[in-house]
Amino acid sequence: MIAAHLVGSSGKVTAIEYDPSLAARARDNLASLGNATVVQGDGAAVDFEPADVIYVNAGAAHPADRWLDGLTEVGRLMLPLTRVKQMEGNVRHRCVLRIERRSTYYLVQSVMGCRHLSMRGMRS
Repeated sequence: MIAAHLVGSSGKVTAIEYDPSLAARARDNLASLGNATVVQGDGAAVDFEPADVIYVNAGAAHPADRWLDGLTEVGRLMLPLTRVKQMEGNVRHRCVLRIERRSTYYLVQSVMGCRHLSMRGMRS
């Protein structure tokens, strides 16, 4: 996992995977990295420690409260924001948002266009 190398030995990475078989494979593949943990579950519902960076890798129609609440005081959330209405099959067209927590408010910026597969849940 590239993120585990980027944070270095003093940082921690938690990967949350919805699919049980993919989570098990990720656990096996990352077992040698002491700073990476894999959790199986719904990324919008699983508890996690406060994070400096949250990177969501599937399109959602809105940020989950848990993600926003889970950011540290100057944490950043990268989120592919997709439409609620289905487009071509399961692929949705929208943009990636960078959401920065600033104590009592959030700074939101669109950083690029994207095409992402939809996340299970998070569609309303």
